[in-house]
Amino acid sequence: DGALDLAAVSLQRKALALAWGSGGGGAALEGYALERGPLDLAMETGVAPGLRLVLGDGPGALGRMDLGAERSLGPLVELAPSRAIELRRSAWRTGTFFGRGPAHAVYLGTDGLQREFAFASSVHQVEEGDLDGDGVPDLVVRADDGIALLHGRTSQDFVRGADLGLAAPVVATLPADLDRDGVRDAVLVLRGSAPRIWSGATGAVRAVGEGEDFVFAAADATLADLDADGHLDLIVAEAAPDGRLAVLLGDGAGGFGPPMRTPTGALFRIVAADLDGDGSLDVAATLDSGSGLLRLRGTGDGNLIPDWELPLPGNTAGIATLDFNEDGRVDLAVALYGESAVQLLANDGHGRFLPCQILPVAEGPVALRAADLDGDGRQDLVAAAYGGRATSLLLRTADGGWERRDLPAPRPVWSAIPLDLRGAAASLLVLDEFGQGEIWVPAGDAWVREGRHDAPERELLSAAVVDLDGDGSLDLLAGTAQGARFVYGRCISSD
Repeated sequence: DGALDLAAVSLQRKALALAWGSGGGGAALEGYALERGPLDLAMETGVAPGLRLVLGDGPGALGRMDLGAERSLGPLVELAPSRAIELRRSAWRTGTFFGRGPAHAVYLGTDGLQREFAFASSVHQVEEGDLDGDGVPDLVVRADDGIALLHGRTSQDFVRGADLGLAAPVVATLPADLDRDGVRDAVLVLRGSAPRIWSGATGAVRAVGEGEDFVFAAADATLADLDADGHLDLIVAEAAPDGRLAVLLGDGAGGFGPPMRTPTGALFRIVAADLDGDGSLDVAATLDSGSGLLRLRGTGDGNLIPDWELPLPGNTAGIATLDFNEDGRVDLAVALYGESAVQLLANDGHGRFLPCQILPVAEGPVALRAADLDGDGRQDLVAAAYGGRATSLLLRTADGGWERRDLPAPRPVWSAIPLDLRGAAASLLVLDEFGQGEIWVPAGDAWVREGRHDAPERELLSAAVVDLDGDGSLDLLAGTAQGARFVYGRCISSD
């Protein structure tokens, strides 16, 4: 009726009291005797035909009393205990909040997904509702030391997976709409076998081509339109012993032509961009043997010509493009595994690069990505540090400097992928060497761990995050030493 009401439970008297608000400060009281002493009480609104009361009755037991149209409660309905939640007598539960010790609790949201939180004191009650009108549920938590307001934000959980059954290591996972049917496909680049194409429309997997000519000692790959015909081309970097760069021109129908190979020496990671400003895409690659950077100039017809090399200290690993000096040119950042640092390289305007700054990061960086992590309009860097078991964030400051923050991980980190889940600011999916993931989100001046993605124990080689099934939620496509795996996602409300 628009006026707030109140439900209260007495543990000693085994009774339930309902106070029906009048809107003017008064209330009409009703009482219900309970056969057994309830451990807790939950109130969930928005469930037809009206209010629903959920009563806990000891470890693992739940009961429900539904409110009818005339404001009378029906009989107690026994509910089977959830396998995901263990109710304990020492813990209070109200709403859908479960205590696990004095400073740790589990919240099971109305979406049915579970999150864990830490508090400074024992928690007794939680209410869920949209406090700030942004459409995302918030929480009001009553604890020993006061009331806490937790404002919700949109996040991402990964909920189900599917294996493609490939028997070779997948070193690159490249989502794209290859046949222009409006459905995203994916190119899976395998080491020691021909690349595969996964059709988003049918789910079928087929080889790019047949014969030894389509087999690569692949280390990395990317998609780019090298010949400016509007079709994505496949670029494959090969490691030792072949040490070549291969280009397979796209046909616009979801396939690729035969590879055109260029000897380069063993490569590790590649990026494609217009490095010299001539309108044609070029390629920059880090070297797998030794340490250095190789530039291959694009001719505009799909060919790439190695024409410049730069020695760098330490073993070069991941590479990323950005414009850190904001001069409109494509600059580079290179992870130096042996130096535990990131080398910034400024573009001279002709596609050559000048070492200008070295930024320390956690030990052994292997992967590098650029993204605006704090929503200030400046590109930041994310370095996945394998040796240091951490992700190093390099945040660009207003004065042109860099601020470093390390996010610890329980195991060596192989990839850290920015997730644009809330508009300007990005969250991070951090994947360890076996594909286990953690989601980190910005919270004011800090970053906090918000959730986990648990995956089968497989050696991770590559990963991409994109909406694969067109439901508006981000999905994970992981390449492992044993094949490829889809992990579909759904958006959830999380505090």
